[in-house]
Amino acid sequence: MGVEGGSEVERAMQSFAEAGFGSAELHDIAQMLPREIPAGQAREFLTGLVCLTMEGDGGWFTRQQIGGAMGRDAERSASNKWVKNGELLTVFERHRVRLSQGLGGRLLGLEVGGQRPHRYRLGVVDGTEGEVPYRLQGSVLRYRASEEKPQLSWYGRLNHPGVGEDRAAYRKWVFLLPLVMWAFLALLAALAWTSVWALTWVGVPFSPLNYLMYGIFFAIVLCRMYWRWGKLFDDRVILLGMNDISGTEDGVVIDRQRSDGVTYYVLRRYVASCPICVTATVRLAKGRPQHWGRIVGRCEDSPREHVFSFDRVTLEGGPLVQRPVKTASGTRQPEMEDGDEARDGG
Repeated sequence: MGVEGGSEVERAMQSFAEAGFGSAELHDIAQMLPREIPAGQAREFLTGLVCLTMEGDGGWFTRQQIGGAMGRDAERSASNKWVKNGELLTVFERHRVRLSQGLGGRLLGLEVGGQRPHRYRLGVVDGTEGEVPYRLQGSVLRYRASEEKPQLSWYGRLNHPGVGEDRAAYRKWVFLLPLVMWAFLALLAALAWTSVWALTWVGVPFSPLNYLMYGIFFAIVLCRMYWRWGKLFDDRVILLGMNDISGTEDGVVIDRQRSDGVTYYVLRRYVASCPICVTATVRLAKGRPQHWGRIVGRCEDSPREHVFSFDRVTLEGGPLVQRPVKTASGTRQPEMEDGDEARDGG
């Protein structure tokens, strides 16, 4: 069965050598795997297959060979104990476009052949991003993880400890420590306000300014907790401010990931090529004032006009600003309503 664009229609797949590529492209794919695919059995399997393909381009490899490349014994490499073919192909389809970035517009192909033992091989196929099945209606661009790794400033490390660019850097209780501290401050503010009210009730005089001061402090603490923790738990992603980031390029988010039944958070800097400017880069930014509460993609060259939605699951985006198009009658009509067919990053 050939896995090409989600279809079971066979399409000719060339080896990397036949397609004019070599170990450099395979090495780039190997470097992208831990950045693009969440940790899990599917990523481990694809990593082993890429490593074997670099050693013997164009060949077929069994599960035992792939498992051996990753330090697994033969018994633990069987499909009932390692990743199943269905899960493997699903993960591959979901990330194949981003893994194909260095193939000059062509797509990475994965082919499964044979019956017990199954055989696997990687290659290159002629195709475009538009042929990948999960592309949503209205999507015009795909986000990818930037090659510039996100790093936190000292201020960012204080606000967001226990999180890094991969799962290994995540420390759950360190990550939750600021939430505990803000909850403690909220409790102190509530107790202070209650104490003032109780003393006033028994006859101890307090000015209205005391109530206002404690009330404002309590409101600030609650707003601060919601800004990070409420939005992170509701939207599964939050955009970091410039003070949190080390460097001049913004657009860094804390994104929730899940693999092998484990939830964790990582730093990501997603970018895309602007489909209007072609040469400019789209970076994540705040949606306000037009798209309050949303994370959107803004073109560096035209940040107010070239605005796109951001879907954190499929990493796709559609236009959020209506653009008029010329019709056959010579009149101009909006190409779409503001925000139509564009999915929010949830």
